[in-house]
Amino acid sequence: MGAWKKSIFQPKSLAEIIDSANIVVDTNVLLAAYQWKEVTVNEVLDALNQLAQEGRLLIPNQVVTEFAKNRPGRIIEMIRYLQQISQSLQPQKKLDQTIPALYVTDKHKIVSYSSHIPHTGRFKICPT
Repeated sequence: MGAWKKSIFQPKSLAEIIDSANIVVDTNVLLAAYQWKEVTVNEVLDALNQLAQEGRLLIPNQVVTEFAKNRPGRIIEMIRYLQQISQSLQPQKKLDQTIPALYVTDKHKIVSYSSHIPHTGRFKICPT
């Protein structure tokens, strides 16, 4: 290799540095946890925990400050979103209003198949 090539920066490939690189996160990574599904949140937290155990996770002081400042607002946004969803849902009717035939009243008599009338398919009125 020529002497001039040694003085030119030769970046390593991603494959060469992926297992040893330091990872720096910004505030949005931390705040995004308040929007993700639980599975995604758990995966991100697992990855961050692993990076921290390996000593490769870097969180700048500015990120911590911004997260502390913006977190309450993000929680309030989520509460408002959930309130909008719950208010948009229609109240559930009672089951007897939805399917009135489920309930037998004094006007109706209960009928059952009589084993005393073989193979006729007839029903008889049972005493109430």
